[in-house]
Amino acid sequence: MLNLPAVASWFARRMRFLLVGSVIVLVPLLLAVLAPARQSVPPPAADPPPYSAVRLPENYRETFIHYATVERRDRITRDIYISPDALAGYRLNRPLPDGTVVVIEGYYAQTDADGQPLRDDDGHFVRGEPLEMVHVAEKRTNWSPGDFVGVARSGNWNFGSFQYDTGAYFDEIMSRCFDCHNSTDNTDFLYTFADVTRFAQTGTVHFTYCDLSGRSPC
Repeated sequence: MLNLPAVASWFARRMRFLLVGSVIVLVPLLLAVLAPARQSVPPPAADPPPYSAVRLPENYRETFIHYATVERRDRITRDIYISPDALAGYRLNRPLPDGTVVVIEGYYAQTDADGQPLRDDDGHFVRGEPLEMVHVAEKRTNWSPGDFVGVARSGNWNFGSFQYDTGAYFDEIMSRCFDCHNSTDNTDFLYTFADVTRFAQTGTVHFTYCDLSGRSPC
């Protein structure tokens, strides 16, 4: 004979189990639906590299062409070299070709007992100690953003600074190079563009005196 109280008790226990199980399953789903949608957070921007991708050419005094020398009021002489391929691809009054590299090194003038600069028979400064750094400008069309130390640009040029004695990177604020050269956008961002032209036409190193000093554009 069917025991109705026992059946009712079993049925009640079964319903409680199903109800608890449903709550366990449904609550996380309900919370997921009601929770605000998460916004995708972009990864932090990569820090700019400490140094640009410009490199100091090896043996540039022997392999590059010395096309200009600039003497300045602050008693510094700057020798300026250019990669030979640049002159081979030079065209009159046209921008320098892709791949051009320019190297600038400087020297302090020797002085006499009164602190006046010594001069040679041609009237040029007698060179003393070199400047601590060598500057390099390189022109390329295939630079990537990671090749620069910041957002500043000067056409297709990039800049680097290196220690004179070791060739290691020299710490400088490279944005100053771009800020300075951007005023010469009409001469392919070079202050000595006219000197390149003179050398290409004559094969003679051009000497210039600049009546400026400090971090001046000459």
